[in-house]
Amino acid sequence: MAGLFTVMARTRPERRAEAISCFLMDVATPGLTLGPPDRKMGQAGALTRAVIFQDCRVPREALLGGVEGNGFRTAMRVLDKGRLHLAALCVGVAQRLIREMVGFALQRRQFGKVIAEFQLIQAMIADSQADTYAARCMVLDGARRRDRGEPTTLEAACSKMFASEMVGRVADRAVQIFGDGGLPGGTLLPGRPPVPNL
Repeated sequence: MAGLFTVMARTRPERRAEAISCFLMDVATPGLTLGPPDRKMGQAGALTRAVIFQDCRVPREALLGGVEGNGFRTAMRVLDKGRLHLAALCVGVAQRLIREMVGFALQRRQFGKVIAEFQLIQAMIADSQADTYAARCMVLDGARRRDRGEPTTLEAACSKMFASEMVGRVADRAVQIFGDGGLPGGTLLPGRPPVPNL
């Protein structure tokens, strides 16, 4: 979909960050072609595909800012935003998992009562809520700092690391709560009542 690509390429032989430069390239550049769209699990709205360079000549004028060796630093600045985005994505997935857990626990019965009344189930939901809240606070703090133009490399990295591990823990608890209550392919049991929006 992009008409202009940011391309990182080694412009000096040594294997150091300063050897990587950044180029701006038009999608219509001869020798530049695109592969088929990648098949992904989730993030279907983020279209990605291989960018293929075959005998592709790039003029010196395409060098970002006319400065050689700034590619690695440029890439790291871009990653801050991407890391915050992925952390926010993890928070959203965890919030959905919690809604599903609560909805299921309120209707699944064992030993004459709904499983939501069992202390172990309550503890797993509470732990999931606390984990998600912590990750959400980290994402919001990092995003606010970025909006103010402050450096966010540390906050973005911490947010992504914590949130991605957090959503794994929440998903594990969801699997335990659902037990045999889910169907293959992520399909929920037919005829389930709507999940309450907490």
